[in-house]
Amino acid sequence: MSSPAPFDAIVIAAATSRVKVCGLTLVERARRVAVKAGALRVLVAEDLAPAALAAWAAAEPARALVVVDASDHVIHMPLIATARGAGTAVVVDDTGAFAGALFAEGGRRAELVAAATDGAALAALAAAWRAAGVPTATHGELSRHPARTAAE
Repeated sequence: MSSPAPFDAIVIAAATSRVKVCGLTLVERARRVAVKAGALRVLVAEDLAPAALAAWAAAEPARALVVVDASDHVIHMPLIATARGAGTAVVVDDTGAFAGALFAEGGRRAELVAAATDGAALAALAAAWRAAGVPTATHGELSRHPARTAAE
């Protein structure tokens, strides 16, 4: 049995990513989940310019990429596992709504890197991919949970 292909990950962060859940910020939790899922390199992208993202991604241009929006959600392993396992697909929840994670390799990778600037850009790319016929993949339970406040 062969191991899955290596991949890199970009975690989109924002000021809201500093909410703590069980002692860890949302962004640190997402970073750790990406590493645990097998990411060889993880970049936390908070207010990074597109040129900085492109330069980081250019260091390993052939490697697959997962981008996950951790700006206001707790990220769990099934979200990244679904993104990786589906290939180039838009990850959705059981209602069909975009779940904040995209995976790409090859030609679509550059589009994904360009959209890793913030959650809105990632969601816009997900909508564009769906309109272009890119398939969807539904994530499992406990993949992502809103955490915009300490109460959530």
